[in-house]
Amino acid sequence: MNVLVTGATGFVGSHLCKKLINSGHDVFGITKSGNTDSINSLLKCSNFHLIKKDLTDNKSYDLPVNIDAIFHTAGILPSEKYSFNDYCKNNIMATYNLLEYARKNEIKIFVFSSTCSVYGVTEDIISEQSPINPSSEYALTKYFSECLVKMYSEIFFIRSFVFRYTIVFGEGDKNSIVHKYIKELNKNEDILLSENLSKKHRNLINVEDVALLHENVLNNVKDLPSFNLYIVGSEESIQIIDLIQYLKNSLNSDSKIAISNGGSIITSDALADISKVKNDLFLEPMTIKKGLNLIIKQLR
Repeated sequence: MNVLVTGATGFVGSHLCKKLINSGHDVFGITKSGNTDSINSLLKCSNFHLIKKDLTDNKSYDLPVNIDAIFHTAGILPSEKYSFNDYCKNNIMATYNLLEYARKNEIKIFVFSSTCSVYGVTEDIISEQSPINPSSEYALTKYFSECLVKMYSEIFFIRSFVFRYTIVFGEGDKNSIVHKYIKELNKNEDILLSENLSKKHRNLINVEDVALLHENVLNNVKDLPSFNLYIVGSEESIQIIDLIQYLKNSLNSDSKIAISNGGSIITSDALADISKVKNDLFLEPMTIKKGLNLIIKQLR
């Protein structure tokens, strides 16, 4: 199949491109930055085509017309350097422009990368039916983008999938808590946690499982409804203190972990029900520890 991947040089997008290329698909990868460090190995592949485009510019849509599916992983992540306008432009407008491109070219499969941040702070186990309560500008614009995807699916019959990720980590990751703690532990820096935070759980999924899930869409799309919403994570969660201790032991780090009674921050447990994506798209994610071992092996 001919597959368009946005954010092709990003963390999830680069892994996805590699997976699709290895499976024999023709991949058209869109990048805004033009930095190809993460996909240099693909540039000589005959079935990979790199396109430098800013998706927020709807006047520059000289994109391929023979595309079978769009995997939309591009967007900006939470950062103090971004304004609300930045989130609206790069998350909402880029998605709208891409949906318009899909409509005009009758592309029938659209997969959108979203986030479990749309649920806000909650202590409940989240499922697809959980109440939406975005608590950040980033989460709000991701949810608004989801609504656009759903609308286009219903009006223009684009078979669409929204993936709400928990925490994705793996080789090339520069944003997750796994990356944060590995970086600190490798420098033998001491880690100070509030007692409250240390007991919180985090649901982690390795990026290789995420890439495989996208491929499962191509293999099973005919058996699914026109609009599909899924929480994507692992079957388990891990306490932050256990995560750090496991990484510390695996990395033979000399860092010390200190627990403080003060400095508590407002955060929730990340507990997720992934039964729907397991049933519909046959996701069988590796255990968190297996995923951690994999990234540690890759680092070495």
